[in-house]
Amino acid sequence: MVLAIIRRLFPTYWVLNMMVIEDNREYTRYEVARILGVRALQLAMGAPPLVKPRGVWRPLELVMKEWEKNIIPITVVRE
Repeated sequence: MVLAIIRRLFPTYWVLNMMVIEDNREYTRYEVARILGVRALQLAMGAPPLVKPRGVWRPLELVMKEWEKNIIPITVVRE
């Protein structure tokens, strides 16, 4: 189910072995969900969007546009 959603949301990215590979960064599906969810919450709480919203004001759609442009200011630190 989650892979189907990731494939639908990000058709240009490769989904291999439960990993989303994008611009030499590898994220698990859980990390992708967390990054998108946290950024969507920030936008819903009033943070300024990093892309120009052209008729789109829903936080998740803005987050997906930010993800496609690779400008989400959130990283994953693994220890």
